[in-house]
Amino acid sequence: MMFNPKLTALSAAILFSTLSACGGGGGGNDDNDNPPAPRQQLTALPAFLQGNEANCSFVESGNDVSLEAYSGNLNNVTGLTCNGVTLSDLNEISLLTALETLNLEDAGLTNVNELLNNSTLSELDLSGNPLTDLATIASLLNLTALDLDNTGLSDLTLLQSLTALQQLNLADNDISNVTALGNLMALTSLDLSGNSITELTSLGALTNLQTLDVSGNNSLACADINNLDNTLGGAVEITVPSDCTTALYLDNTSDASQTLDLSMQAIAFDRLVIGDIQGRDDIVLFQSGNDLRVTANTSAGEKQITFSNWFSDEAYQLGEFEIGSEGVSRFDDLRAAVGLGLALTDQDDTYSGSNGNDIIYGLDGNDIIAGERGADVIVGGSGSDILSGHKITIDDDSSVTRSVSYDSDQDTIVFNLGDGNDII
Repeated sequence: MMFNPKLTALSAAILFSTLSACGGGGGGNDDNDNPPAPRQQLTALPAFLQGNEANCSFVESGNDVSLEAYSGNLNNVTGLTCNGVTLSDLNEISLLTALETLNLEDAGLTNVNELLNNSTLSELDLSGNPLTDLATIASLLNLTALDLDNTGLSDLTLLQSLTALQQLNLADNDISNVTALGNLMALTSLDLSGNSITELTSLGALTNLQTLDVSGNNSLACADINNLDNTLGGAVEITVPSDCTTALYLDNTSDASQTLDLSMQAIAFDRLVIGDIQGRDDIVLFQSGNDLRVTANTSAGEKQITFSNWFSDEAYQLGEFEIGSEGVSRFDDLRAAVGLGLALTDQDDTYSGSNGNDIIYGLDGNDIIAGERGADVIVGGSGSDILSGHKITIDDDSSVTRSVSYDSDQDTIVFNLGDGNDII
């Protein structure tokens, strides 16, 4: 300490007397006579903000506050945003003791070591900064939103401690392995676009995930994306790489039976490729309610896939069917070629088949069924049914006229004897 020549013996004595009267020097006054001093009001900006006042702003009590001619209290600052600044460090950012949100996008920072004491941070945006050290970020355990887009990041190991994260942006980095993200169970939004990721298995544990972007990862197999989507129950909105195939496969390697709701799939499939069959004769199409069931007779036995709500809306339909060497067909063409099996309802139904070889089950009720073209199989079921392998016309008086006969088609019509007055 430097000696102050202006402090005389007399003034020193006065000072000592004053301190003694206030309880200084070890005096024993009651604590109630000495209430704690009020919290110091800090108004001087942290060093790293000085000179950047025009491009930065605070948030106090939910309101944006300019840093130019700032006269507030740093203890009340909960947010800081800087745009268009270049920073070499974050010197004295620890003075912002209540800081919750921090946006320092494209600020030229290589590390953020000074954030070590800002444990109140919940939202942090460091996108566009060439970061080389994430150790400090890994200690900010209260983070719920973190943006590290375009920071040169490759190793995610240090992020696995941030289990409170709900939103994480890691786009446009050098990431190939995402295993470390598998325990961030609170994540609802994850952006991994523009990386070099090769597998997504570990993300199957993220059951709270709502949106996932893996576009721009050209080494990622589309089948892996679909497997992840199935693991997560189809509840995640997934943005996929542009070069992902949109074909769905049904062959000897497929599950014996599977059901898909095309409106909920991560990949917008537009073609079903049916393999390991001799031709269309090995395919059976069957309608049950609004669902379409496709069965392929492969070398490994029957393989079946059911498309939920196929007949209720085009959003649930595939555009094309590819069948080995026979090429690509639209659904209507395939239906005309192989026929469509159908189970009607238990009510009074009226149905005309296609030009293919239809299989129609009337079930209960008084049904009117016409097979139209093709070698049809019509099973009336119980009730008083009108069954025809040909095209029929229903008149106003409910009488039926056979209007077209296809003599070359061999139809099979089955009715249940004794349960109704059937007309064939």
